[in-house]
Amino acid sequence: MKSSQVHRHILLIGTLAVSGSRILANDLAGRGRPVINTYIAIVSATLNIILNAIFIPRNGISGAALASAISYFFMFFLKAIIYGIISGNKIKDIILIKKSDFKFYENFL
Repeated sequence: MKSSQVHRHILLIGTLAVSGSRILANDLAGRGRPVINTYIAIVSATLNIILNAIFIPRNGISGAALASAISYFFMFFLKAIIYGIISGNKIKDIILIKKSDFKFYENFL
């Protein structure tokens, strides 16, 4: 696999985390706690800068992609933990797909 393909695949994986993070961010904001998203973004950006400083000299653009993907996953999991505390939902229920989820969409369609 070419180097350009590697960093694209790494970023694609990170995009999944960003998508989940955005859903949780909207829920937290809707619950009147938008400042939590700001704090998590600051921590995630700081982590990204540190990881870029470590990974880019060693791995170039693939290192930058890896640093971004890690910080995206960190942001998602931090939001999932805080969302779980605020909402009372279990982390596994936030992350994993259940049979009842499929039933909902089946009934919706």
